[in-house]
Amino acid sequence: TFPIQTTQGQSGPVTITASLGGVSLTAQLTLVRLISITLNPSTVGPGQPSTETLNFSGPVPAATAVNLSSSNANFVRVPPTIAVPAGSTAFNFSVQTTPTTAEISLTVNISASLAGVTVVGQLVIIRIN
Repeated sequence: TFPIQTTQGQSGPVTITASLGGVSLTAQLTLVRLISITLNPSTVGPGQPSTETLNFSGPVPAATAVNLSSSNANFVRVPPTIAVPAGSTAFNFSVQTTPTTAEISLTVNISASLAGVTVVGQLVIIRIN
């Protein structure tokens, strides 16, 4: 066995060839990366949930930890890490916004990071009294 260094954000099929004494062996790898995060709904009232979907470039080959963060943890809390099961091409998780009776119009960035690639979705929280 030996380590293989990939280019950050690279995805798709990769062929590796090893040659020695006129004999060559090849192996095919498929690199998968995190490509986007979508929010449904992307606009909510305070105290309402939103479902986030992480989208991958292909099936995740093994269970994978994805790091999450919120630009405003006072209003949107996300778990620091979620486990995406092997074989997933998309993965849903929910976030809950903080209830408030105050008037508010706020955009919160929800970020997901995997293998040096970070994707960001925006959740808008609105309450007009």
